[in-house]
Amino acid sequence: MNLMKRAICCIVAVLPGWGMAQAAMAEETPAAPVAAATEAAPAPAPAEQVFARVNGKPILAQEFKARYNAIIRQRFYHGAPPESQAEAVRQEVADLLIERALLIEEAERRGIQPDMVRVEQAAASADKRYAEEPGWERQREVFLPRLKEQVARQSLYEQVEKAVRDVPPPAPADVRAFYDQKAELFTEPEKLYMSIIVLSVDPSSPREEWAKAREEMQKIVQRIKDGADFAEMARQYSKDKSASNGGNMGYVHSGMLAEHLQAKMDSFKPGEMTDPVTILEGVAIYRLDDRVPSKLMEFAEVEQRALDLLQRERVEQAWKETISRLRAAANIEILLPIGSGGAAAQGEGAAQGGSAKQDAAPAQESKKEDAPAPDAKQPDSVTPEPGAAQKAVSKKKTGSKKKASKKP
Repeated sequence: MNLMKRAICCIVAVLPGWGMAQAAMAEETPAAPVAAATEAAPAPAPAEQVFARVNGKPILAQEFKARYNAIIRQRFYHGAPPESQAEAVRQEVADLLIERALLIEEAERRGIQPDMVRVEQAAASADKRYAEEPGWERQREVFLPRLKEQVARQSLYEQVEKAVRDVPPPAPADVRAFYDQKAELFTEPEKLYMSIIVLSVDPSSPREEWAKAREEMQKIVQRIKDGADFAEMARQYSKDKSASNGGNMGYVHSGMLAEHLQAKMDSFKPGEMTDPVTILEGVAIYRLDDRVPSKLMEFAEVEQRALDLLQRERVEQAWKETISRLRAAANIEILLPIGSGGAAAQGEGAAQGGSAKQDAAPAQESKKEDAPAPDAKQPDSVTPEPGAAQKAVSKKKTGSKKKASKKP
């Protein structure tokens, strides 16, 4: 790796809160040759490379690009977000950079001083690390002042953030009032005691296999209605992990079920069971065994949790109010468009790593016309169409991360 490029990466180690952007900058920005670094001092950035000015102080387009690239690499597969989401990230980056500049100014107004011990340690560490590298003696005169400046600014940012978030703990009366006003935060949801029987079917099986499983399950349902014991039927026929326990799923919190199954359970009385439904593992029936109503926990049980939640709420409120106040009083000039034609667009190609064409191409999905539609979900599973196992794999490769599906 080029000496200066490696040296710039050193900044990452001393800027934990800002390192991601600097790492991206180091990767995207080719270092100048050693000879060039010694011939003349670096020229000031041209006006068109300044993304914004905050109270007259510039934010470089390169800094915008570095943070943008780092974020999309972290959040999106192959660093190629959909344009609608890329636009939101660009706005997020602009806000982050502007707010960081404002908070560093606020630190200076409050008389906060950089942690110079940390600054000198960072410089000494870099000097020691690259002491044996050819050309370091010449490049250190350019690099070390930049490193010191960035570490100092990071120190100011962290100190003012800590000061803003240092909110006194709430009084006991405030905690009690918070508990009374936010009762839903301290209420245990309704619990359903349920049992299940599952007949396994491979997701890629043809329609005939699924029809056969539904027919067999219908016979089991009829036997139970005629007096057969549900638990015994589960032990004999179910392929679910609960079979040895008579199909007992235990308590399931309300809201963990698929919506249509939750709707059925809401209308059921204990002892009622569903018709056969299609899930990922095959065909299933569910029985409601018991229902425990929702319950507001006593204040004494959740007092510490209420205090923590209220404290967190007040800290975030103090942070937002500070940012809002600083922005309202600031002179903020956006010199380059935030959208796709602006500063971020200069770095999107590099962030995508040449894989944009692959991501843009529609995923190849295998489909089977003989697959029945799913009816419900099994715990800890996503219910694809039987015969569409490859579709799930194909979709997993594109777009941003998604939350897991709800249980059954």
